[in-house]
Amino acid sequence: MKFPYAAKGVKNIFNAEILTLISTILGGIVTILAIVTLADANETTVVVSGIIMLVMSIATVVMLVVGGIINIVGYIQAARDEDGFKKAIYCTIFSIIFAFVAAFFINSTGFLGWLGTVINLISQVLQLLVFIFSVSGLMNLSAKCNRSDMIQKGANILKLISGIYIAVLIVIVLTRVFRENAFNTSLATIFSVITIILSVVLYFLYLSYLSKAKKMLGEN
Repeated sequence: MKFPYAAKGVKNIFNAEILTLISTILGGIVTILAIVTLADANETTVVVSGIIMLVMSIATVVMLVVGGIINIVGYIQAARDEDGFKKAIYCTIFSIIFAFVAAFFINSTGFLGWLGTVINLISQVLQLLVFIFSVSGLMNLSAKCNRSDMIQKGANILKLISGIYIAVLIVIVLTRVFRENAFNTSLATIFSVITIILSVVLYFLYLSYLSKAKKMLGEN
């Protein structure tokens, strides 16, 4: 095996991203519940939804942190065979920190709500950089393995991921704009669902590339 550390690292990154995908879905569901609850004056509904959101928020944060730690370990391992992963390490650390802080403002409105949205946007941009540095690193390893197909696939994945992330960032802002107005609850909910769908598509694209890269490294 030419790149034993990268092989171990990519395997850890793959597992970590599955946890991140689950936490992203849970986080999206919490946002939708918060929007719907805000428009519901029923006290029982508010209490029940509040308990559900609290439990799901805790689960989201735990999986986000655990996945982040495994991710960092994976990037550190992969960086021993490919320097391109080093930048992903720092971006992952700061992305986790910002995402962790943003989680506490997810149900807020007004200034705190917008503050949470801005912090979330910063976390998302850092996560995009993680994807870019990671895929670029995998493309470099693909070149060393003489896998032109993986290089081309990586280039295509980067374009798709970048496009999806831009859409996600726009939708996150739109969701905050519309959830501030009770008359636009339905629109805010729709935007939240769109964010979840885009995020799931993004992670599946990334996971598919990681899976192929993991197989490639195991064969070389």
